[in-house]
Amino acid sequence: MKQCVLFIGLCVLTHHASANHNWLCVAEDRYHHSWQATGYHEQIALNRAFDACKKNSHLPFSCSVSQASCTAYDSKLLRTAGFQCVAIDKLATAWVGNTYRTPAKALMAAKRYCQNQSPLPDTCYTYPILCKTVIFPIKQT
Repeated sequence: MKQCVLFIGLCVLTHHASANHNWLCVAEDRYHHSWQATGYHEQIALNRAFDACKKNSHLPFSCSVSQASCTAYDSKLLRTAGFQCVAIDKLATAWVGNTYRTPAKALMAAKRYCQNQSPLPDTCYTYPILCKTVIFPIKQT
């Protein structure tokens, strides 16, 4: 029975890996020439875009890529990932901050929101464990 479950799990993973790429990242050089790459994971797409820039740029040492240049997508729906954090005050009130691309900005935003709204602003605190990853659609114009 365990072998069947393992085999089914492998089939599911293989099927998932054969689907469309899930991440698109863009690397750029000093001249603002850009190279796109896709991958099943964000880090793979980042590495591929960076490699393409290094191989094709006239100034390979100036190549850069960041998570902010990546977009998640599923079929034709573009999505991007962000972080949303919660700050808590001494009254145990949870203050949910806005979504930001980096966890550090999301933590600061939640704390600022708590400090602006709480009756006890000096007691607001946040921890990275109080953050979650949020994936939301990109508005297309």
